[in-house]
Amino acid sequence: MIRLPAALITMLALGCQPKQAPMTFAERAATLDYAVVPTLPAPSAQSYMSARGTPLDPVIAALTDGKNYNLNLAAAAASLALDLSENQGSVDRWSLREALWQGGYMYPALEARSWHGVQAGPPGPDVINWLESLPEDAPMALVRSRGEKSDVWVAIWGQPQIDLGIQPRVTSVGNRFRLPEVAGATYQLADPAGEVTEGALSKPTDLVLSTTGEWLAYVHKDGEELARFPIYVGIESPGTKLLDNADAIDVVDAASAGRRARALLTEIRKMYYLAPWSDDPLMDAAARAWTSEGPQRSVQIIQGVGYDPRKAVIWECRDTTVENCIDTWVWDPTRRADLLDPNGGLLGLHVELSVQGIRMTAALLRGE
Repeated sequence: MIRLPAALITMLALGCQPKQAPMTFAERAATLDYAVVPTLPAPSAQSYMSARGTPLDPVIAALTDGKNYNLNLAAAAASLALDLSENQGSVDRWSLREALWQGGYMYPALEARSWHGVQAGPPGPDVINWLESLPEDAPMALVRSRGEKSDVWVAIWGQPQIDLGIQPRVTSVGNRFRLPEVAGATYQLADPAGEVTEGALSKPTDLVLSTTGEWLAYVHKDGEELARFPIYVGIESPGTKLLDNADAIDVVDAASAGRRARALLTEIRKMYYLAPWSDDPLMDAAARAWTSEGPQRSVQIIQGVGYDPRKAVIWECRDTTVENCIDTWVWDPTRRADLLDPNGGLLGLHVELSVQGIRMTAALLRGE
């Protein structure tokens, strides 16, 4: 005779059934109606925050049930998905950064992924694997967008180390904003001319946005980025990403990478209503020499091409793409004054490509 456990006998007697194990992500995915037209959140926000919520798209809501779904990450993912569904854009760092800001998210994202799938069909196994691999309670977002021939799925997740509360993205001249106390952290705030205010966040700090234009705030600790965000004061936020506006140049070698970099730098100056830098072969030579001789020879290198070292800056980047290098320079508060110098000046570039990626050196000589 088989004896049933007392607890099970009690459940049966009460008409109860044993509790079933929760459905896996793959099992959930198999039950959903993907013909439902995707619903995307608005990709643009007026303020920065990190808000938990429920997806508008019922398919996404079912797939991500129980996850820490972040509405600001979802807005960023929507921006990327809409571009990708039109065969534009990417989830590279430079594109992701501005999509995050547009969606009102000021912290670094740890990963962004995109997948093309069958139109009105379920997500592929990579999407399911991504959902299963996420750390528990990590802020995340998943969206889908429908293109002419396929559905695009975009996922982002991050793990902010601090909470800055709600911060302005678009505001009026003269308004203040407050950065809370963050033990051991330092802030930098560049005004529209590139002048930088800096201090420790050992206590709450009020900052005044005193002039019209784009300000750039940066919070870091021990060399690690904690938050970074532009604030648009007395102006509208841009409708396109900064590095989306230059004419496309296919990068196949060092020469084409150099042309792409010059086109981006020229377009950036144009977007800020500034005259472009003038290409200069002597500054090209300085950039090339600096690449081989290093920063300890900066003064001698600039003097060697006949210019005043006090008016020159040299930047180096090692990354995977030209766009990522330019992105690194543009959104560094300490480089804003040189980047946005209203007097223009001379530009030299040297680019090397290898299997490891790109190494790019820019030599700038400020105008009079």
